[in-house]
Amino acid sequence: MVRRKIKLIKNIDIKINLFILVIFIILSLVVIFFMTNLIAIIELRKQVSSILGNSSVTYNLKPSVATSTLPATANVDTSIAESAPQVPVSYDSLAASSTNNPYNTATNNATTQTYSNVTAEPFFGSYLVDSAKTTMRLDELVTAMTFKPVYSFKKDKNCTDSFCGLLASRDASLSEANGQIFYKNIKINLPSELQDKKIVNFTFSLLSTKWIVGIVTNENNQEVGYAYLFDGQNLKPLITSDTLHQIKTQYQYTGGSVSAGGSDSQFIILYSGYEGIGYLYNNGSWQDLSSYFGLRVTRGGFKAKIIRGGAGNSANWYVCSDTTDKPKLIKLWQNNTSNIQGSIDLSTILDGGTAICASKGSRELSITRNITGENSLYTFIDKGFDNSHTYKYQSVNLSDYTDKKITSVQLRSYTINAPTNLYTLSISTDLVNWQSNSNCDFNFKNLPLATFYVKVDFKNREADYSPWFGGLELISYTAQDMKK
Repeated sequence: MVRRKIKLIKNIDIKINLFILVIFIILSLVVIFFMTNLIAIIELRKQVSSILGNSSVTYNLKPSVATSTLPATANVDTSIAESAPQVPVSYDSLAASSTNNPYNTATNNATTQTYSNVTAEPFFGSYLVDSAKTTMRLDELVTAMTFKPVYSFKKDKNCTDSFCGLLASRDASLSEANGQIFYKNIKINLPSELQDKKIVNFTFSLLSTKWIVGIVTNENNQEVGYAYLFDGQNLKPLITSDTLHQIKTQYQYTGGSVSAGGSDSQFIILYSGYEGIGYLYNNGSWQDLSSYFGLRVTRGGFKAKIIRGGAGNSANWYVCSDTTDKPKLIKLWQNNTSNIQGSIDLSTILDGGTAICASKGSRELSITRNITGENSLYTFIDKGFDNSHTYKYQSVNLSDYTDKKITSVQLRSYTINAPTNLYTLSISTDLVNWQSNSNCDFNFKNLPLATFYVKVDFKNREADYSPWFGGLELISYTAQDMKK
């Protein structure tokens, strides 16, 4: 009996010790989690302080374009190279205005306390847009604002053959078999940089008289794209692992392909997969287009078909999908410059069924759709943008503060692709008195209001023109306590 009691007591002691050990482990994990988050917050504050205190301030962004000529062997006409106009730049946009903003800081001086904060409007949605005052069109896939597009989309006829014969009309001069390229049944040797690569797929895109040969490889579980100009005899490198402009994916997703379209001296090369990586080549100059093909636009990936409408500075570009069950229609335009200035996603007009497209005229596309087993042919006609009136964007209140007066607002970074004389950017705290200046630094010390708003007025031009408003990437502002 005594032995049983001793054994029972020992068992109880063991259980108590185990319980205490479990509690200790849980408390230790909580402490580690707390310290990790505390360190992260401290580092974030340091980074923001460094940005706000040391970085150069950029307002109306006119970044230079990285330009380079093709390799000497490429045999592409570079005699009409032009100066590079304004082009979009990608940013790691800060989160939209939030009452839990970790960058909200305060500083003391002898008389008043000043609070500093930052926010952004990356156009990820309409929640920061004053819809009643804004007449610009918000594209939530491209995450940008433009003028209203004008187009017609009409059914021409029903067809008896699959996709109205558009799939059967493709050029078949180039082909691939067993990892080798053949031109009119003659084998074309692959470039040496591909000899030891794991090739995933080939694509062949006809330009005016030449082809872009696109090749995707799998390297270290990431897809890498290569593009070559083919003149009927030789493959000449445009984009490889050794060129200035490259196609290297960031996410471990497969299934992407390289497509191209345009003329022999002006064309777009686009890797379209889970992510989009694209470039415009225009008579010797390159422009990075990747910011126009974000994850919302690619939506998991599709095989692209690129069609140019018009030429030179007047060119428009259309990106369709050759993946029939993922119909796409994306328009890019140049605003009479040598570079692409904007894009919009018009894929909603193709919703339902499957679809592919082909060139029909300068600004016309033939689009064949299969809905509930019926093949139908449509014509899409691009008529530019509605320039019958001016346009305006206006935000809702972008301040986090409710009991402090706004003393200053600085627009540190924004993207508007438009001539500076065709738009005016303004800030107000009361929606009545608007300030506008060239350095985007606004002072409101004499107005005891806890709100501020951003407004942009856009002028109209000819029918093919539209600005491209890519967002307010960084706004910093200060506030002080209200006088009691």
